[in-house]
Amino acid sequence: MVEKPYISVIITAFNRKNYLLYAVDSVLNQTISKEMYEIIVIKNFEDAEIDRYLESKNVRNIKIDDMPVGKYLAEGILNSKGEICCFLDDDDAFLPVKLERVYNIFAHNESLVYYRHTFEVSRNDFDLLTPYREIHNNREAEIYYKPKNIKQMVSLISKRKIALNMSTISIRKKFYENFIPILAEIKIMQDLSFFLFYVFSSSSSETFALDSNSLSVYRVHPSSTQ
Repeated sequence: MVEKPYISVIITAFNRKNYLLYAVDSVLNQTISKEMYEIIVIKNFEDAEIDRYLESKNVRNIKIDDMPVGKYLAEGILNSKGEICCFLDDDDAFLPVKLERVYNIFAHNESLVYYRHTFEVSRNDFDLLTPYREIHNNREAEIYYKPKNIKQMVSLISKRKIALNMSTISIRKKFYENFIPILAEIKIMQDLSFFLFYVFSSSSSETFALDSNSLSVYRVHPSSTQ
């Protein structure tokens, strides 16, 4: 188990088992060194096969009772060791360069507290990463200061689809620690909540980044929200 990871990847699963190990494998197969990150799974069920696999891969496995969706994220953050937290839904997957990209942008921008990238969509049950392995993610992320007014904020949310998909979001943990009690009570739109926490915080020196590179795959299936 990694003692001092820079990144903590928090995978959340509620009842659904079908895709969880695929999500885990997508994080295990990153271009960045495994010494740089840890994986934490927060779920509301026990499964002998899944639990054995997680243990064999040194994945931290935390079971909690049925709670608001925000509680799963809050528990992951509270149990994380990394400076940066990345989130992954159990039915999504990271592309292999995801964590390397996250590391580079946060390590070189100390004021950065919120980062979001775009994603690919898969509507089939097959090896999701295969069609996207050759994507070249070489566009620069855009770094912004806090929106000056509600109009700017709404424009960003609508144009850049900020309220969609937790698997695209990474945060600097220290900035969000005071928001964890609020996060734990959130039942819907937890992805948007992280951006709103930033926008309505009292601090004005921190920045956020929006990246047009695709670094994850969103799986559309009968039990997905899309």
